[in-house]
Amino acid sequence: MSFAKIFETEKGQILVMRDTDTDGDDGAPALKIFVKPKGMGVCCNVMSAPKSLAGIIHRDQDFESMDAERAVLLAAPLFAGAEFISLPKAGSRIDKSERALPPSEQAPAKPQE
Repeated sequence: MSFAKIFETEKGQILVMRDTDTDGDDGAPALKIFVKPKGMGVCCNVMSAPKSLAGIIHRDQDFESMDAERAVLLAAPLFAGAEFISLPKAGSRIDKSERALPPSEQAPAKPQE
């Protein structure tokens, strides 16, 4: 039984790995999607199932049926996030009037104590 699949896509490689969710203490069965968007390091998205026999079966069925088309759909948010982030080149000046998000979409400022 394989634990990982790699897909070559227009966006780049997508690695889908059968694993457990190690972010929490429960060790729930999970599929992990790894990508390396242009100009960024490796990014990961974890999709956990319930910690039960049914969750393990569900995770394994999802993994076995994984194909390139579905991997691209699951990895799309990771690539979209990378395209949204535009970091300045080293040594360039940052124009403080430029914002990553318009003011209407920025998180409200925390009240000062």
